[in-house]
Amino acid sequence: MACVNSKNLKIMCESILCEIRESDLDSIALHDNAEDIALEDAKYLMGTRTGKSVYEYMQDNTQAKIMNSIELHSIDKCSKLEKVCYYYISGDTYKDRDGKELKDINGYIEIGFDYDVSMRNVLIYGILSGKINPENLSELPIRKYERYKYQLDIDEMVLRGDTMNSLNTVYGEYLKFKGISSESRSKRYVSILENLNEYIDNTPEYINDYLGVFHTIGNMIMVPKEFNSPRYRKTKDYWDLTLKGIYKWFIKNDNESDEGLIEIIGATPYFPSEKDNIDSCKKWLSRYQKNNKLSWKKFIIDNSLEMYVDKEWKPIEFWEGHFQNAKRGEMNPTNEEEYKIFFTDSYKRILKRGRQIAEKLIGVR
Repeated sequence: MACVNSKNLKIMCESILCEIRESDLDSIALHDNAEDIALEDAKYLMGTRTGKSVYEYMQDNTQAKIMNSIELHSIDKCSKLEKVCYYYISGDTYKDRDGKELKDINGYIEIGFDYDVSMRNVLIYGILSGKINPENLSELPIRKYERYKYQLDIDEMVLRGDTMNSLNTVYGEYLKFKGISSESRSKRYVSILENLNEYIDNTPEYINDYLGVFHTIGNMIMVPKEFNSPRYRKTKDYWDLTLKGIYKWFIKNDNESDEGLIEIIGATPYFPSEKDNIDSCKKWLSRYQKNNKLSWKKFIIDNSLEMYVDKEWKPIEFWEGHFQNAKRGEMNPTNEEEYKIFFTDSYKRILKRGRQIAEKLIGVR
């Protein structure tokens, strides 16, 4: 782990804030992180950010050959599906032929951009949490943990961005459901680019809408580093299942209890202790208090999550029966209507939350 040079960090943040200050509400809410990253990845893989040996490897790599076909000036003209493919492919091209991670001289992984932990989003997280004063950037709690990935070090916690509603999982399941593709993630997006027109023709408008917003600020949230990947196995990244577990913990109103969290937080090779992961989550959630008591409502309001709860402040399931089916391990949609409901409603929620976050940001920028 290394601190970003404070002077360079301040310059980077000032540049981002300048752009935000000149933007209107929708420009902030709909800022296309995937497009930014696709452009940066393209530059990188075109050889402007890498040494010869790594570049030679890239030249022999199928995924990189596709990336090298990008004309940089045409990124903004790519279809939504195409941009998503460039993003996922770039994240999978940071290992050599033997599976060894490609690192630069400073020890950072060579590629692997992540929109939810981009500098822009981490800066926004910090401002909205009150931990970064946009009028005084002399002391910033931002740290770099991979070459292009950033985190917040605050309140003795490491907080990173997380994508609330996944695309990769549910879209992969949709392609299987329709009999279009059953390939793994690493191969899926290469195949899509190789057969782009066919995939575009088979992409309903409700999925295409979702493709345009799932990587915007309305689908991002700041969480402990032990929360992101450890929640995947038990929730498949469905945010309603995640919220349901968090809700149960708050309602229990006991800092020592694992109620609810044990249903959504597991262990991974990088975070092998389920107990430690749950404890980290509890420390994060314990910050949301009112009158010295744990407050579910404060958690919802502070994180602009009102569109995910009903009038009684209970989590809304994404489609009828989702909560019950998840108990049996059936977390994905099972029919066309459920897929349509998920993509359509998630699109609306992401848009609404993005605009709400933009309004808060405009209020403090």
